[in-house]
Amino acid sequence: MEINKYKICNIALDEKFIDGAIECLDLLSDRWDSQWVVCQNVEQDLKMIKRYVDRIKIIPEKNVLDYINQNKFDAIILHSFVAVSPLTIIQIPKKIRVFWFGWGYDIYNFPEYRPFLKWNLYKPLTYRYINSSLSVRINQLVSKIIFFIKRKDKLFDKALNRIDFFSGILPFEYDLLKHNSKFRAQRVLFSYSSLAGLKSYENFERYDGNNILIGNSAVSTNNHLDLLEYLRQLDLEGKKIIMPLSYGGQGDYVKYIIKKYKEFLGDKLIPVVDFLPFDVYTSYIKSCSVAIFFMERQQAMGNIITALKYGCKVFLSDKNPVYKFYRDMGVSVFSVERDLNNENIANSLEESEIEKNRNIFKNQGDYNAYIKKLNTIYEALR
Repeated sequence: MEINKYKICNIALDEKFIDGAIECLDLLSDRWDSQWVVCQNVEQDLKMIKRYVDRIKIIPEKNVLDYINQNKFDAIILHSFVAVSPLTIIQIPKKIRVFWFGWGYDIYNFPEYRPFLKWNLYKPLTYRYINSSLSVRINQLVSKIIFFIKRKDKLFDKALNRIDFFSGILPFEYDLLKHNSKFRAQRVLFSYSSLAGLKSYENFERYDGNNILIGNSAVSTNNHLDLLEYLRQLDLEGKKIIMPLSYGGQGDYVKYIIKKYKEFLGDKLIPVVDFLPFDVYTSYIKSCSVAIFFMERQQAMGNIITALKYGCKVFLSDKNPVYKFYRDMGVSVFSVERDLNNENIANSLEESEIEKNRNIFKNQGDYNAYIKKLNTIYEALR
């Protein structure tokens, strides 16, 4: 039986996930023609997309609707809600199906003054730091007033209502968004990976060091300052603290975090401030027996899964819905608030626990499981 081949326009940001997404969506290239657009100034070079630059059309956003109409696409996939403006989203012709693949920031932090999901993102010390400046608070208040005076909240409501299909990084994010009265999308399944990532389930490696990984970025929702207070209670002799800070973060936040951690850790701290090739970055994770992620929302999933596949002991905030989600799945993860102590960081996971974690993720994320996810998108197109 002949398969109807659909024409899809992927609108993406220049981000590190996109090379892998291109590979993975191409797994069903017999069913769809997948084209890729980044909306930015044509004079700007792509920085994060490396391997598939030739697949990317760089188009100023003011021209993207003309491009969509001229090419008669069956569907638009927004890789993050912020890949284009809400005004562009609501102008996409009604006959074109619109998919939104949520990332995290675009669900919990966006739009800034009335995010799609209201969530307590900050622990007390981090919250105090980011609101410590009177001028910052005044600017935030003025911006918030302008946001509502200009009725931008209504514009975002319309854009959200234009979405036909949605996939979050984890399934529960669809259920959370359903509580938003403007959200009408149906569920599909998609996760960001790569061919190498899918194959990594075939041959598991094991961590080979005694270090501790802290967070995934310089984004303040890592709650670095609050986690530092927990670290002060631990015996860190013989361990390095590896802290990725290569993207995100505003103003002097990165300098301040490094300063505060250096005051306590000295040369034990290894801040990773440069964007590294994937294999180099994962070698840092592999050198860790413990990984700590103190976010309150879904974030850093690639880092968390990689650490678990290596057999690391992973600690999460027990307020983070990811913690409950993994515990319900049977994954061995631990609470920062209750379990982060000297005994737990000194004792590795039992081999049976490591194997159980790996089998759970293999069943969720290997090649066959991934094809099933892609098929949910294909079925939505039919």
